[in-house]
Amino acid sequence: MVVFPLFFMLTITACNNIETTWTSAANPNTEANLTTETSQEPFELTQETKQPVQEATYLRGINLGNALESPPAEDWGVTIQETYFQTIREAGFNAVRIPVRFSDYTSPGPEYHIHEDFFKVVDNAVQWGLGNDLIVILDLHHFDAFKQDPQGEQEKFLAIWDQISERYQDMPPEMYFELLSEPSTNITSAFWNNALRDAITIIRETNPTRKILVNGIDYANVNALATLELPDDDNLIATFHYYEPFEFTHQGASWVSNSSNWIGTTWDGTNKEMAEIRESLDMAVEWSLLHETRVIIGEFGVNNTADPASRQAWFRSLTKEAQARGIGWFVWQFCSDFGIYDCDLSVWDEDILNTLQGLD
Repeated sequence: MVVFPLFFMLTITACNNIETTWTSAANPNTEANLTTETSQEPFELTQETKQPVQEATYLRGINLGNALESPPAEDWGVTIQETYFQTIREAGFNAVRIPVRFSDYTSPGPEYHIHEDFFKVVDNAVQWGLGNDLIVILDLHHFDAFKQDPQGEQEKFLAIWDQISERYQDMPPEMYFELLSEPSTNITSAFWNNALRDAITIIRETNPTRKILVNGIDYANVNALATLELPDDDNLIATFHYYEPFEFTHQGASWVSNSSNWIGTTWDGTNKEMAEIRESLDMAVEWSLLHETRVIIGEFGVNNTADPASRQAWFRSLTKEAQARGIGWFVWQFCSDFGIYDCDLSVWDEDILNTLQGLD
């Protein structure tokens, strides 16, 4: 089991001039052989084994979900506003992930031209994020047809990335790309490893050093990191999503069958529950060390139908364990059903926010 030094107060330099002060984070200057109070079965770290994860970019971000990933004819309740980015920055986050359903806003093949009016909406969101000193991750989200028919939609997948990479090639390095959120359904590891290489090759033609995030298959499950075969590229970041226990995090989720039966499920931080978190995070760290590739949690969260005390305890435990291992994270999500901010009342869930800031 891999354990990393825990919680020293520092200023986190995420990328270039973007800095965020948090009260706890992994310290890249800490000597080896320190262990955490919250981790089990620590083993001695050497200078060789700690180096890959210690070089991780310390992202502390949030997802602007349910906005640009909705289908054209549907309103999922969130309209991105410029003020949101200032609110996010002022709360102490240093990054924002913007999920975008590009696949529903293109012309027919073989060109698959992304609609210019939609591109301009995305342009605004990206500029608002960068203008508020946030790292911006542009995420290809909800490409459901690709997941159902990978071979048939691969050309469109690559055409989308050809256009995105060309349009944003002159953007600053604080803009990252994410190839595809949650490859799943009929996307196999063998297919995905080939497809991601093709997409990265296209992006590198115009963006030779831009950071690119890559999910594993099976809805970006942490176990799927083991199936990833990434090209030799120092600017790749692996990402996984964490929503365990699923019956707790997704209780009452409208899109999950029978999830209303789970309402009332609590999370108490028992030894078993904590062991499950640590096992998953240690798996990610071990993969990162083995492959000398940074790794982050691209999504994690709990539906707001959950018991508030359990929700806060889960957030606290996961983020502390992640930070102890030098793993950055992105909350799902800003507002809406899993949200930690009320866009109607313009207020944060202070308990969750304080937990993420390490103030409680």
